[in-house]
Amino acid sequence: MHRDKHQVEHALPRSWRTHWPVTDAAAEAERDDSVHRIGNLTLLTGSLNASVSNGAWLGESGKRAALERHDAFLMNRQLVKDSADGWDEVAIVKRTDELIDALLDTWRVPDGHEGKTVDRVVRFSKATTSYANLIDSGLIDVGTALVCTDGRWSDARGTLLAGGRMSYGGKTYSSPAAAARVVRGGQSGNAWYFWRVESGPLLNDLREQLLKQM
Repeated sequence: MHRDKHQVEHALPRSWRTHWPVTDAAAEAERDDSVHRIGNLTLLTGSLNASVSNGAWLGESGKRAALERHDAFLMNRQLVKDSADGWDEVAIVKRTDELIDALLDTWRVPDGHEGKTVDRVVRFSKATTSYANLIDSGLIDVGTALVCTDGRWSDARGTLLAGGRMSYGGKTYSSPAAAARVVRGGQSGNAWYFWRVESGPLLNDLREQLLKQM
């Protein structure tokens, strides 16, 4: 197997809109954000036909079946096994967590190591902007009340904490996204559209404002 001939493949294709439609702008934003996550990437020993690469996931001529034929890598066998019912943002989040855990187990940080960043240039993008960045920029304050925009959970509300964490239901979560997943009963979604400042803008509107300032 030639190590320099591997192809990076997006399980959820970058051109997803034809065969992977979603219902609204929030879902579109979540899908766009998910495309380049590590949990959506795999390696192939050869390129897929473009129509297959961008096509539907299930079916005899679908992308999953094509990946099954490229099972020289164990990672593809597991990907195929775990996606018999389809491939979506929930599956991408799950696989991302699994891959990160595997990476950290394989390349452990040495005891006593202190990471340092020298001459760091901050570059914000829609994909890299964090909730903590909103706080640091002064666009939102620690202690701000956040309320749910989805009518199914109209009573859901929490508080933004330092570092971009969030308090919800008496518990502290690592981010508004983590809290939103709990509200949805474990389902993934786009927290930038799910939460807004009480009597104020969406978190996504604040993110857009921050990007315009850069």
